[in-house]
Amino acid sequence: MSRSLEARLAYLAAHTLAPGTPYLRKLLEDQGTRGTWNGITGEPRSFSPWVSNRAPSKVLVIRLHAIGDVVATLPACVAFRQMLPRTRIDFLTSDACFQIPSALRLFDNVHRLTRSRHRWQRAFRTMALAVRIKREHYDVIVDLQRHRVSRFIRTIARPRAWGEFDRFSVLGTASRCLPKSMAL
Repeated sequence: MSRSLEARLAYLAAHTLAPGTPYLRKLLEDQGTRGTWNGITGEPRSFSPWVSNRAPSKVLVIRLHAIGDVVATLPACVAFRQMLPRTRIDFLTSDACFQIPSALRLFDNVHRLTRSRHRWQRAFRTMALAVRIKREHYDVIVDLQRHRVSRFIRTIARPRAWGEFDRFSVLGTASRCLPKSMAL
């Protein structure tokens, strides 16, 4: 890849990932999240339900930053695995937390987002990871992070159903994006 193309992609990713940018808002609108707003936080809705009668074939769980938070999400992932034993369940985390989920036999594949001190390099790596995730064609993405980076990746991936962490919701993330017969 030429240096100028790499610089343009990094610029696009950095401006796309900035909170409140028109491009990210447009992506969210295209995915159908606009129109149903969370009245408490003023943000777009935090889920799009699974509407099929069959279980999803591929699920991605996202939890990026702190090691303790990744460990705290593992019981929910175990319950998810028990609920959907034939479903491929992958996990996305940062490279600092990568070894914990990859050491478990709980996940079929563990993706890592490599960190960098340089903003452009971080944006480029995020964009490249989002494209790789999109190629996987996940049916459901469960975003337990609710961060602009995880939301960007989910938006680019365009899963059929998704749920993200919502601290104001009475229901859990998986309960909102899966039917009651499959929910935790």
